[in-house]
Amino acid sequence: MERHFNSAIYTLSNAFYQFLKIHVLWLAGTLLGLFILGFFPSCCALFDSVRRCIFQKQGTDKLFFRYWKTYKQVFIKANVLGYLSTAILAFFIVDLRISLHWNEWYGTMFTAFNIMFCFFFLSMFPIIICTITDYNHSNRQTFLRAFFTALSYPFHTAAFGMTIIVCLLLMYLVPALAMLGGMGGTLLALCWIGTMLLQSVDKGNRPKSNL
Repeated sequence: MERHFNSAIYTLSNAFYQFLKIHVLWLAGTLLGLFILGFFPSCCALFDSVRRCIFQKQGTDKLFFRYWKTYKQVFIKANVLGYLSTAILAFFIVDLRISLHWNEWYGTMFTAFNIMFCFFFLSMFPIIICTITDYNHSNRQTFLRAFFTALSYPFHTAAFGMTIIVCLLLMYLVPALAMLGGMGGTLLALCWIGTMLLQSVDKGNRPKSNL
């Protein structure tokens, strides 16, 4: 019994260590780009390194090297597509705030559509990350592929959106979670969903990534 207890303690300690390492990696990459230019590349690099080194069991000892390599390679593309998606999302949020002041029937209709589009583009962020790290495409092709993937796999898309909302809500209600690895935990959950999405999409006939 003592052996099983020690084994459980070791497993939990190792899991916490990996979780903390993921959070620190994301934080370091984000700060390296002064947050504004580091947020999206750090998310992309973390998704790729966690998926390959942990979920595909290529070795957690390679996590940092994989992260740094991917961070440098996707830096420009991740920022371009990340802020393009942010601009589209911001447009629908502003439109939503305007439509909330309309009392006619069309105001309710526009509000419903805007909420739907806001949720859709929020859910597209992780899919764009998946597409950037796993396909050799131009910025336009990457965005379009992520868009149509989100439409083609609604359950994965909804899971992405709900995960983001729940995790952000938890960090808002309990701010200490954000400092103790809330973002790392959020990205880990999104990475797990993203891995399942790529397995569903992958038919063996797609351009391989150079990452």
